[in-house]
Amino acid sequence: MTYIFLAFFGLAMGSFFGVVAERLSTGKNLGGRSRCDFCGKTLQAADLIPIVSFVAHRGKSRCCKKKLSFKYPIIEATTSLAYILVWTSVGAQPFLSIMVLYTIISCAIIIIFADLHYHIIPDAVIAILTGAIFVKLLLEANLMVLAQNFAGGLLLAGILGLLYLATKGKGMGMGDVKLAFPIGLLLGPIQGFLALYLAFIFGGLWGGLLLLTGKRKLKSMIAFGPFLILGMLVMVGWGDFIAQWVRKLFT
Repeated sequence: MTYIFLAFFGLAMGSFFGVVAERLSTGKNLGGRSRCDFCGKTLQAADLIPIVSFVAHRGKSRCCKKKLSFKYPIIEATTSLAYILVWTSVGAQPFLSIMVLYTIISCAIIIIFADLHYHIIPDAVIAILTGAIFVKLLLEANLMVLAQNFAGGLLLAGILGLLYLATKGKGMGMGDVKLAFPIGLLLGPIQGFLALYLAFIFGGLWGGLLLLTGKRKLKSMIAFGPFLILGMLVMVGWGDFIAQWVRKLFT
């Protein structure tokens, strides 16, 4: 029953996150009814059922029959799966700890889709992510670890900040610089640096693939936030193993 609840709750939250990503990235107010992307008509409840509405209307808007983006069912399904995986990974924990973890993964999902589709990482989402990570550290760590991880946040933000300045904003967006801080805060300086290194590898591989397939040109903009989040998630899952493996390479 828990997994069924998380699956449906994740679908509903994913639908909401799609709205959050779109409205925060385009400067719209979070309040108010959802409207059709094409004709602006107010959507009805039947239009907002996660996955089901998209399938029932064959991927088209019910009001004007325009083709809808697959980003809507993808973010819904992704959130549902992520919520189940979080529960599977950590199991039953104190309520506050669970809420913090789900807040972190929710912010990560919003950031990925906002940056992919709008090339913007909303400041409000970064602020919530940072706050959730800070609460997590207070619940789990001592002051020494907190201070160390704070230094990790400054380190990662500093590295990307220097890259931002060196390229005059062409090689790195300010949103990526801001996002680096909570990632370093969560992982600490060593694992945070490895997460950043992985992000560059993932981003480079993806960019190379897009160039080879002709979908992007050499000067095309590629969202880096999703790769930062991917690097963070990899280190959260396998950070200790990766860090030990790297130490063996240099000893």
